Amino acid sequence: MVSAESLLKITDNNNTLYVRGENGDTVTLNGNWEQAEGLVANGVNYNHYTSSAADGSVVQLYIEDDVTIG
Repeated sequence: MVSAESLLKITDNNNTLYVRGENGDTVTLNGNWEQAEGLVANGVNYNHYTSSAADGSVVQLYIEDDVTIG
């Protein structure tokens, strides 16, 4: 389960996390996330989500498009 607060704690100053996976993998988003424009990086398609932490920091989450969002 990924929340804005948990992502903020595990990332550097860019507040960005990339998640790779395959069919059958699931990431559960906790809290208020908005889907943004996707990204292709190194031939991998990512779905892009943004959220705000309690301190106002914006966090960005890129999840490989084979991964299910739960």
